[in-house]
Amino acid sequence: MRDTYTDTDDGTVYNDLDVTATIGGDTPREIYFGVESGDTGENAHYAFDYIVDGVEYYENGGFTTNVTVNNGSSIVMSFSGVLMGYENGSTTPISLTLENGSVSVNF
Repeated sequence: MRDTYTDTDDGTVYNDLDVTATIGGDTPREIYFGVESGDTGENAHYAFDYIVDGVEYYENGGFTTNVTVNNGSSIVMSFSGVLMGYENGSTTPISLTLENGSVSVNF
């Protein structure tokens, strides 16, 4: 989804790209990430969540991305690191390590 926002402090207009995708059509696993339109480089994203069987894992330090393509019609990004989550209402965090992940999206 592409959204246009205007910064209320300085009037800057920018576009965000929010992507939610399944992995190989497997609905129990979803990835959500957000990146400002046109931004590339290490950690150019502003959000990254990974949902597995209803458990949402999120960034909590120790997670990196590298956006190599973000040209208005496609995004290519690699990612690695540790995500944190809570299972079934537990107050004890659990971690999930993702290694050498990649996303390539045409829109």
